[in-house]
Amino acid sequence: AVAAEAVRRFRPDVQITSEMTNVMLPQYGVTFYRQFDLVLNGLDNLEARRHVNKMCVMANVPLVESGTAAFLGQVTVHVGGQVECFDCLPKPQQKTYAVCTIRRTPEKPIHCIVWSKEVCFDGIFGSGDIADVGEGLAFVEGTSAGVFARRVFEQLFCDNIKRLLADSEASDEDLWKGREPPKPLSVEAFEADIQLGLSDDWTAPDQQNILDEHQSAQMLVHAVKQLVEGRSA
Repeated sequence: AVAAEAVRRFRPDVQITSEMTNVMLPQYGVTFYRQFDLVLNGLDNLEARRHVNKMCVMANVPLVESGTAAFLGQVTVHVGGQVECFDCLPKPQQKTYAVCTIRRTPEKPIHCIVWSKEVCFDGIFGSGDIADVGEGLAFVEGTSAGVFARRVFEQLFCDNIKRLLADSEASDEDLWKGREPPKPLSVEAFEADIQLGLSDDWTAPDQQNILDEHQSAQMLVHAVKQLVEGRSA
């Protein structure tokens, strides 16, 4: 919608139909692309760019491919049978990820790892932007480890998710089309796990096993407790 409005300002005679959705949904298959004479692409992740390229190759529709990788932008033209397609040459492994993806709609384990390391941890304990994880998580020296660990759990897995769902509902953007929305956790339902994680006698579960949400909550609380106590030492 934002891009459509920008175009209308300098070309009011152009008819534009805008949709806020996921370009990789099944309804945007080869048949969808065959209705166009030319496709202009402008996406911020490699997987979606590869998908559009594949659809254009199969539909035999020329593609003007543009996108970003971190702060680098590229524009290339791909015409079937005349020049190589976007995916004909190997692409470097993606090392950076769009902030909007890792904050709101993470889909891969690496998204969660990047968020926890570069956004959450740095926002709370480092020099990162605390607004990325919530103003209530700004660590104040002198705060007890137990109180702060509980606050981290409640804000990250309850308050922030409720806020994200409310923001999505209030806007025209359907973040959850084609994916299951996140569910906020209840602090009360994890009270026993919080107390276990705060205990000095808590032992980590077998790392070779997949942790359930209760074991994960215990480990999170215990890790935050250790970080706070380490700062105070």
